[in-house]
Amino acid sequence: MQTIMSLCTGYGGLDLAVERVCDTETRWVSDIDADAVAVQTVRFPDATQLGDLKQVNWGQYVGQVDVITAGYPCQPFSAAGQRKGLADERHIWPWIAEAIRVLRPGTVVLENVQGHLRLGFDIVVGDLAAMGRTARWGVVRASDTGAPHRRARLFIVSHLADPNGDRSQRFSQLNRDTPPRVNSGNWGHADRHGMEIAVGPVVADPDGTGLEGAEPAERCDVSAGRDCAPADPDGTAGDSERVNARSPVYEPCKVERFGRRHRMDDAAEPVDWQRFGPAIRRWEAIMGRSAPAPLVDGTKQLNARLVEWMMGLPEGWVTDLIPNRRALKTLGNGVVPQQAEMALRMLLT
Repeated sequence: MQTIMSLCTGYGGLDLAVERVCDTETRWVSDIDADAVAVQTVRFPDATQLGDLKQVNWGQYVGQVDVITAGYPCQPFSAAGQRKGLADERHIWPWIAEAIRVLRPGTVVLENVQGHLRLGFDIVVGDLAAMGRTARWGVVRASDTGAPHRRARLFIVSHLADPNGDRSQRFSQLNRDTPPRVNSGNWGHADRHGMEIAVGPVVADPDGTGLEGAEPAERCDVSAGRDCAPADPDGTAGDSERVNARSPVYEPCKVERFGRRHRMDDAAEPVDWQRFGPAIRRWEAIMGRSAPAPLVDGTKQLNARLVEWMMGLPEGWVTDLIPNRRALKTLGNGVVPQQAEMALRMLLT
């Protein structure tokens, strides 16, 4: 089994996907946020906590790391931030690049916002090339896997360039015990953490027109590094796309537009999701459990359990460990595991 060193781990969504797709195990995690560390301690109990990656002596891990994953901070590149790019103090790619240069892992998996393609991406790919590495990239939306929000993310997979064709150092072989998703039907698996990870159907967009009610997407070859056309599992994905603009993940202050106020213990009055109902019901079918109430009992505060559910995580992965308001921040910085898995299967094929 190959080893993963996870940098900027957060709640570990990217690492859950890598562990599922290939025969790997997360041995090191890294974060400076106390709540993220609290989640990592429980969910990855056998992993060593590296802490602040700016302070790590990478030389002591040479020869031990097969895979490096990093969902490095998106604020320097995100439309939600000030887009300072390389001038942002949260731009920590140089330290990640140093880890890759010293450790020379067979595979590197990176994740960031789609806006990174227009700001800072050339630096990342250039640094990888300077280290003698290949790079394949593409953009996958959470809604491509059936999630009720768009959340487009850029994924990059890099291997050591090998002119002799020796692939022994790469994790290029997919885990045959977890086959890719099919066009119909739902399935899941219990991972090594003892948690059930639900996954759902994936159907390609045959004519490249994208999702109903959304901007058209261009068909592409993911290996060319261009934004890929989204999937539409059941013909109602337009609802999924429209959720993005006013979903509780992005606009908690407008949660009442997403669903009527609802007490968590008020089972007699089901939530009316209004026009977002089809998207919610589809994700409920994929996840195998109902959507939690949108608001915390008796308050106007967004329920972190709903966000956790929307992010495709096992129930309680974050919310059992962190108070509601802080859990919202931790969840907002994460990646949907099903989305990352789809990207990996495309980029490794």
